[in-house]
Amino acid sequence: MDDKMVLLKKFYSSTETSLYQARLNEVGIDSFLSNSNVTGLMPFGDGGYHLHVRAADLEEATKIVNQLDKQNQTPLDEDFRDATMEDIEYQKELNSKNDPIFTNLIWAIIGILILLGLALYLYKDWIFNPVKY
Repeated sequence: MDDKMVLLKKFYSSTETSLYQARLNEVGIDSFLSNSNVTGLMPFGDGGYHLHVRAADLEEATKIVNQLDKQNQTPLDEDFRDATMEDIEYQKELNSKNDPIFTNLIWAIIGILILLGLALYLYKDWIFNPVKY
């Protein structure tokens, strides 16, 4: 029995590494993670997280990893950023409408500020120079 451990794949994300390791464990392939502490300290080091398996399980583990890699690829024709002209026009319409509550609130604040300024101007002598008895 070959108990020698070999490197299966290098990852830059601990989350992705954990998902791959969990999938290997589901099918009964023992694995371990190395370099995780170093990657935490120096995130731009040599390939990040290293996932290792037994040399005897390497062929089956490689098939599973390739399967997971294929599932993680997003097809180019299913790009979530594609928008039709109808979508763009709808967003423009939504953004062009003024909210009447917001507009009325702004006018109310402006009115209050004008009244406060007028009151300050009219009663400035009384406020800043109070009569001493």
